[in-house]
Amino acid sequence: MYYESRTPDLYQTETGWIVERGNLQNFFQENLSEYGFNPNETNDFIHYWIPRLQRAEFYAIYPQTRPVLDKIIKLGFSHQPDSILRLFYVIKVANDDSMVPAPQIEPFERKGFAVAEWGVVLK
Repeated sequence: MYYESRTPDLYQTETGWIVERGNLQNFFQENLSEYGFNPNETNDFIHYWIPRLQRAEFYAIYPQTRPVLDKIIKLGFSHQPDSILRLFYVIKVANDDSMVPAPQIEPFERKGFAVAEWGVVLK
């Protein structure tokens, strides 16, 4: 499923990564896997977003995990899932490969009926 929305700008931009354009595919493969996305979900993300991230040499990538997203975008379900994985990235053009404090990754535990949601907020 695909959706676009307008949301308040309450996203965190204190921790993240600076990634060179040529390393984006490897970065997202590893990062999404670390969070708990399966190969199909990861490949869908990469096939959709890598072609759209070609205008800059470096990107600042800030993860938005479920605690952040639940405050901004509410989800409703007709059948409540047993587990929910939500991860968006706020992505901005970066001028260089300056360091940004890296966040602690807390892997998702997939059990029972699981919902997985990924997305990007381009700035």
